Amino acid sequence: MLGLGLGLSGNAAAQTQAVVVLGVSGPMGGQAAQMVTRSLAGRYRVVSRGAFVHAARQQNVNYHQAEGRSGAARALRVAGVISGAIIRAGGRWVLRLVVYSGHSGREVGSAAFTLRGTRLDPITARRIPGGIARAMSRARAGPPTATAVRATAVRVHHRPVRRPRPPRVVVRDVPLPAPRQPGFDDGSDLGDDAPAPAPAPAPAPAPAPAPLPANDDQPFETPHPAPQAQVAGRSDDLGFEVNADDGEQPGRIPSYREKGPAIDPDEQPHVTRKSSTRPEWETVVELGIGLMAVSRSFDFNQPIFPAKPEEHSNYRSGLVPALLLDAAIYPLAYFHRGPLANLGFVGRYNRVLGLKSQPPAGGEPVATTLHTFELGLRYRWNILGKPTSPMLTAGVEFGRLAFVIWDDEMNYVPLPDIVNLYLKLALVGLEVPFYAKHRFRVGATGSFDYLLIFSSGGIESTDSTGYGRSSTGGIDIGLGLFGSYKGFFVKAGGFYRRIFYNFDNNCYGAGLTCRAAGGALDIYLGGSLLVGYAY
Repeated sequence: MLGLGLGLSGNAAAQTQAVVVLGVSGPMGGQAAQMVTRSLAGRYRVVSRGAFVHAARQQNVNYHQAEGRSGAARALRVAGVISGAIIRAGGRWVLRLVVYSGHSGREVGSAAFTLRGTRLDPITARRIPGGIARAMSRARAGPPTATAVRATAVRVHHRPVRRPRPPRVVVRDVPLPAPRQPGFDDGSDLGDDAPAPAPAPAPAPAPAPAPLPANDDQPFETPHPAPQAQVAGRSDDLGFEVNADDGEQPGRIPSYREKGPAIDPDEQPHVTRKSSTRPEWETVVELGIGLMAVSRSFDFNQPIFPAKPEEHSNYRSGLVPALLLDAAIYPLAYFHRGPLANLGFVGRYNRVLGLKSQPPAGGEPVATTLHTFELGLRYRWNILGKPTSPMLTAGVEFGRLAFVIWDDEMNYVPLPDIVNLYLKLALVGLEVPFYAKHRFRVGATGSFDYLLIFSSGGIESTDSTGYGRSSTGGIDIGLGLFGSYKGFFVKAGGFYRRIFYNFDNNCYGAGLTCRAAGGALDIYLGGSLLVGYAY
C-alpha cells in the first residue's frame, strides 16, 4: 500500500509540470522574460524566479551551475528551468531559449525564434510553448520531497483511494532467454528433438520499502535513492516520456530549429554564425521613375562688360516640368552578407520637358535644353543593422549638367552655353525611418553634396560670347520623405543646387573681345516625386 501511494504521488506531480524562467539577457530582455512567462502559464505551473533564487540561497548553491539548478529545482519540484537570450545572428535578432532538467540541472533542449527586432512580439510569444515542448518532454522533476512522501503515505494508509492504474513501463535490463541450441525442438522441422535449455534464474525481488516511523512528529529523512535501471516508455495520460537518465549524453548538443552549439544566455557568448537571409533594408536593385518641377535663375555679380547684363545674359526659366530616372545596384549583396555587400553603383538622369526661352527684344520663343546626368559609386551603412535603424550613405559621382539655347536665327542675345563637367562628392546621405513593421517603412531623408567643377563650356570661351576662365564650384542640399511596402516605394522631396563662378578676366585685360564680370550665381530650385521598386 505504501509503494502504491509513492507511485501515485509521482504521477500526480508529473501531470502538472512546473517551470521557472530565470530571465532573458540582451536588449529588451526584461520585457521578453515577462512575455515568455505569460505564454507558459497556460500550459505549465510557473514558479517565480524569486522563489527559485531563494531556494538556491537556502541550500547555499549556485543556480548558474547544473548542481545548483537541480538542488533548487528539487526543493520546489520544478520540472524544467528555462533561460534565454536575445542575440544577433547573421543580420537578424533571435530569441534563444535553453531548457534545463529540474532533476539533473543539465541542458535537455533548446529552441530559437526569429524576431523582427529586439522586441518579442505577441505572435512569436504564443509559439514558445509549442517550441519548447520537445525539450520539456525530456525534463522532469526529481524525487518528491520528504514531506510530500510522508503525507501521501499516511493518507493512503488511513483512507485508501481508488486511483487510475499507473502506466505500464518496459524495463530495459530484463534478462533475455538463452539463444536457441542446435537440435532444440521449437515446433519447426529444422532440427532434431533435444532437451530444452535450463531457464534463466529469476531476478531477485526488489527490497520492500522501509516502514514509516510510528511517531509523525519525529524527523523524517529520505534515504539517498539507489541507482535505478533505465526505464523507457510513454504515457499518453502524463504527456511526457519517462527516462531515468533524462536522455543526457556527454557531449551531445540538442537542437530544435538550427544546427550549432547550444548557447548559455547567462554567459552571453558571441555568435559568429552567418545567416543566409538578406535583411529587408539590404536591397540589391532599386529602380525609380518620376517627375520634377525645376526653376532656374542665373545672375552675374559685379558686371564690367556689358555693364547691364540683366538686359542681355541674366536668365529666369520659371517653374518647368522634368522627367526623372533613378537607379542603384549593389551586386555583391546578392551573393554574401559581408561589408562589400553595401558597395554599389548609382545613376540618375533628368531632363526638362518643353523649355523655351523668350528673347529680350521680342519674337518667337527659342527651344532650350536643360538636362543632368550622374553616375558613380555609393556605400551604405545601416547603423544598428535593423529596419528601424538610420542609414548613412556616401560616395563619389561623375556628372554633366548642360544648358543650351538653340538660337539659330540669332534673335536672342545669347546667354553662353553652359556645360558643367563635375565630380560630385556625396558627403552625407541620411535615411531615418520613423516607423517600420511588417515590411512597411516610413521615414525622412537628407543629403549634402559638394561639386568640384572642371569645366563650364561656352561661358568660359574667350570670344565675344564668353567671360574667360572661371573658378567654379557648387553645393547640393536635399530633404524629403519616403514610404515603402514589400519593395514598392514612393519618395517625395525638395532640392537646392547653387553653382558659383569666379572669372579671372584675363582675356578682357588683354584687350580681347570677351565679356567681363566678377562672378555669377546659377541656382536650381525645385521638387520631385519618385516611385519605384527595390529588390
